[in-house]
Amino acid sequence: MKRHRYIHILAIVAMLGAAVCPTAGADNAATPEHPLPARWTYTEAYRQTAPAADDWWATFGDPMLDSLLVKAQANNYNVAAAIKRIDLARKETDLARSAYWPDLQASAGW
Repeated sequence: MKRHRYIHILAIVAMLGAAVCPTAGADNAATPEHPLPARWTYTEAYRQTAPAADDWWATFGDPMLDSLLVKAQANNYNVAAAIKRIDLARKETDLARSAYWPDLQASAGW
């Protein structure tokens, strides 16, 4: 039982020490190495089209790489898969909303 008491006392002392000196060592981190500008400026020279229109892989001169990238661009199913997921979500929403409508049942017997 004494061991638990010492652990509790040690934890309390550590928390009090952290509360008393919260800025210890902060002086070193406060001054940046390079001064920051007063205002950021935007120049048109740094604008990039999205997606990048350059064919950077052509600089390797590898016809196998060229053919693989052409095939990858032709078979890119990300947009098609996204459209299918949206369609599936709409159908699941319609199915969930159908529980709000009245249910009509009929039966026939001899």
